[in-house]
Amino acid sequence: MTTHGGGGRTHSGGSDMTAQNAEKSKSDFDRFTGFIDTVVDIINGGISGLLDLVLPDGIMERINAWLDKMFAKVNEAIDKVAEVFAYVGSPSTLRNSGLDWVQSVGTPAQQCTATLLPTALPTTGNWEGKAYNAYRLRVDQQKPAADDVLSKCQMINTQLDSFAGAIENFWIGFLGAVGSLVVGVIATAAELAGVVTAPAAIVTIVGAVGLFITFLVDAISAITSASQATSSFVVNVTNALASTSAFPGGAWPRHTAA
Repeated sequence: MTTHGGGGRTHSGGSDMTAQNAEKSKSDFDRFTGFIDTVVDIINGGISGLLDLVLPDGIMERINAWLDKMFAKVNEAIDKVAEVFAYVGSPSTLRNSGLDWVQSVGTPAQQCTATLLPTALPTTGNWEGKAYNAYRLRVDQQKPAADDVLSKCQMINTQLDSFAGAIENFWIGFLGAVGSLVVGVIATAAELAGVVTAPAAIVTIVGAVGLFITFLVDAISAITSASQATSSFVVNVTNALASTSAFPGGAWPRHTAA
């Protein structure tokens, strides 16, 4: 029967309680991947030793083959989890990146242009004509551009925070799924202890594994969708910055007259 090794990787992030829940889920998952090998050994030994006594010839081989496939699907699903989370990164990194956009880009840009007003310029009234008008026009464009940058940075921060929450929710939900599977596995081991209850062990483990796989498929789909939504959002924000009136031609307004 197939055995499993390895698992997904995530990090704490966000609120302390949510981060702790996510880390607890990850820790339980790591313990589970070792526990599943023990379960496989129990099923192999128990089924081959007990069910051979009560089942017709050939049935045991078919059951073993089917269980092999079931656990292979578990392995594939868990490997997919590892692949997805290696790609999307950790909640704390996503949140820190979002805050960096606001604190290191948007806010400084706005602060630098907050007092940049035509009336505050030392050149006001010292010259007239096209050159001064062009200079003043450039100055007028600086603050709207900075305000737009801050707005977009805040949007990026919100989106990354939402994505980080989706990752944490995955692991919190995963904790419940692993717990249910472990309960099913323990029940299977108990049922294998008796010749009469051994056949019921097949139904128990197949049901538990089936529910676990269903959860993983749905959860992976959700987290992949969240990743794609974030990628699309970043592209849209970039395009919006390039097309806004605050950025003529997609570039930051020049600070002096052309």
